[in-house]
Amino acid sequence: MPLERGVAPRFAAALFVLIFVPGAALAQTAPPKATLAIVGGYLIDGHGGPPTSDAVILIDGKQIVAVGRRDSLKVPAGAKVIDASGYSILPGLINAHVHLDLIGHSDYDEWHHKYVPGSPAYLRVVETGARQLIMGGVTTAVDLAGHPDALKSVRERSAKGDLPAPRMILSLGWIWHASPDVAARNHRFNHTFNVNGAEEARAAAIKTIEMCADIIKIWNGATAPEVKAVSEEAHKKGLKVTGHTAGDADTISRITNGQDGVEHHSYDVDNPEVLRTMLARRTVVDPTPIQTLAAVEAIDWPEWRNDPRARALTPPDMWAEIRPSLEFMDRLPYFGRAYRPALFEQMQHTVKTLHSAGVRLVLGTDSGTPANFHVDSTWRQMAMYVKFGIPPMDVIAMATRQGAEWVGLGSKTGTIEPGRLADIIVVNGNPLADMSSLKDPVYVIKDGVQFKGPAAAEPTARPSTQAKR
Repeated sequence: MPLERGVAPRFAAALFVLIFVPGAALAQTAPPKATLAIVGGYLIDGHGGPPTSDAVILIDGKQIVAVGRRDSLKVPAGAKVIDASGYSILPGLINAHVHLDLIGHSDYDEWHHKYVPGSPAYLRVVETGARQLIMGGVTTAVDLAGHPDALKSVRERSAKGDLPAPRMILSLGWIWHASPDVAARNHRFNHTFNVNGAEEARAAAIKTIEMCADIIKIWNGATAPEVKAVSEEAHKKGLKVTGHTAGDADTISRITNGQDGVEHHSYDVDNPEVLRTMLARRTVVDPTPIQTLAAVEAIDWPEWRNDPRARALTPPDMWAEIRPSLEFMDRLPYFGRAYRPALFEQMQHTVKTLHSAGVRLVLGTDSGTPANFHVDSTWRQMAMYVKFGIPPMDVIAMATRQGAEWVGLGSKTGTIEPGRLADIIVVNGNPLADMSSLKDPVYVIKDGVQFKGPAAAEPTARPSTQAKR
């Protein structure tokens, strides 16, 4: 007997549902494949929303594949397990201004005379700075001037996982406008471009890009046409331009001529035109006040010169050079300018004003400068910003999501969510209550590779993360 019109299609549809829906349902409830699981802990994911307690993060290779809670997300068989119970979990920190070739010595000329840029000894310094950063929880860092060969070596080896180092974003020196004698006396003279005029600036930018820089830095003295020429060449290749400024007029000139970021902006910002220009151009500002704090603390509290974490992560021969250099820091011109009590109030006013106005802030520390040790500078500046009155969640955003967006990695890192690279730190305490909990991370993971912390538990069977009933 022939089927009624329309019965066959309905029968086929029913059969499709019968055969395929159960499998689909199983696929939705089964955990994804994972090589590593972080189980338990207080998850602050970088987006600024409420944290998740008793969290589970599944990682497959370099990538986060699932994020949930212990009562709903199972750990698949075969995954190694990190027990984060009682800890907080955050995205790896992003330091937007470091110098790997400086690891705390107070006399740059003396340091680079001993560790000559481009030499094997210099490479050891750069590797030491990188290791100190990642042990401090920094999984991405922006180096804003150093010898290109050493820095590119660290960048490449870090990308391969062959070196304990953050993911490196490099300027490979800087472009500036200085008199020849001043340029020759600078401790970085052999990896900078001293330009005179827009065409020389353009040529320097092209050369820097050809050297495979990730970001372009313009230092002091550059004229408006020079800044414009550099910015035009950088923007053609999708690269950002950052650098120093000298006062309100120079800040406005640089921004309007294409400079995307401003470093060390810790002076007065009461000129409304400066703020309007920054907001209109979506300028990113990195005030770096910790550079001065480290100097003053090393002068006022001598024991800071013996920082045990920096000492433990520095080769003894290098520490033997660094420690004596910190003894009379207040006599050096570098700190004679910085050692002013009123400077702290000024920096607090600047940072709070920028933040309140909605200017895009990232967290860089100029780490490596005298007594500003890589391993401690990031968390100390975060704690400093909280003391300035900035909400802790906003400070965490500066050091994670906003930093990633600034360096062009906003779709890859800076938050903890499926599809992002597994850059994660686990810390003992709640940084929303006390930023010093970031001081010594228990675990540091970059690209899914654990660089610090106890060994993850080997899988024995399919572990259940369902809560016991």
